[in-house]
Amino acid sequence: MAAAGELENNAEDHGGVRVIAARTAMDTGSLKDMVFKLKGQGNTLVIFANAWEGKATVSIGISDEVVGDKGWHAGNAVRALAQHIQGGGGGQPAFATAGGKNPEGLDKVLSDWKNHFVL
Repeated sequence: MAAAGELENNAEDHGGVRVIAARTAMDTGSLKDMVFKLKGQGNTLVIFANAWEGKATVSIGISDEVVGDKGWHAGNAVRALAQHIQGGGGGQPAFATAGGKNPEGLDKVLSDWKNHFVL
């Protein structure tokens, strides 16, 4: 499993928001914990394209201040991105997940996420 520090080192700044978008391989509990740890640091958007035991998961976490300032909604974005993994999902403005049966679509999730957030 990638360490939080390693993921943070690969963060990019997009209009003052720290974006951490990465391919991961961890169980769902660890994945959720990592998303909440990173988004909890503030001013952060986290997008994980995760493959675990043959299944694909997309998890999005957005810091509360970013949700308020930008009006972004993790649930809406994850529903749209789930099509790439032949799945579905949803959630709240600050956290959402989707599951699917096509891990091969995870790279497309990482190339397409920018189309769902006004940076």
